[in-house]
Amino acid sequence: MGYQSNLSVSRRAALSIAAVTPLAPALAAVPPTPDRAAWDRAYHEYRRLKLRMDAYYALGPMYWLNEEYEHARRDEARDPDAYDAAHDALRSEEEKQVSYYQPVSSAARILVRTPAPDLDAVAAKLQAHKDMIEGCLADEKQTWTFIESDLRRLAQ
Repeated sequence: MGYQSNLSVSRRAALSIAAVTPLAPALAAVPPTPDRAAWDRAYHEYRRLKLRMDAYYALGPMYWLNEEYEHARRDEARDPDAYDAAHDALRSEEEKQVSYYQPVSSAARILVRTPAPDLDAVAAKLQAHKDMIEGCLADEKQTWTFIESDLRRLAQ
């Protein structure tokens, strides 16, 4: 004869299963809650790299060389060799600035893709976009898509 299970479902268990079954498709449609820890990591890394870049331009090597160049430019007629040296040093540093700019730009793109856990996070995405992504049409469209998705989800 056929296999018969010794396990039987109690009436209470059967009713519980029947009560939850119609909700299963609805529950599957609810988007997952954003991972706050993932957001915090992405935001921290973006801010760390952004501060590093800002410091590089505001008080680091790029600032120093710009100051030296401006001083040498004012005195170019008296000391053309100093001007040429300052100009060359500034151009050389401009080639290095990508190592400060590019990581921030990449971190901004990661941040924009990370689901925002709250409205403050959406505001941070907007600022990251304005600071590092604005002007690149493909990325601008992506930013809009992610922010619109966040705002729809946060409206629930």
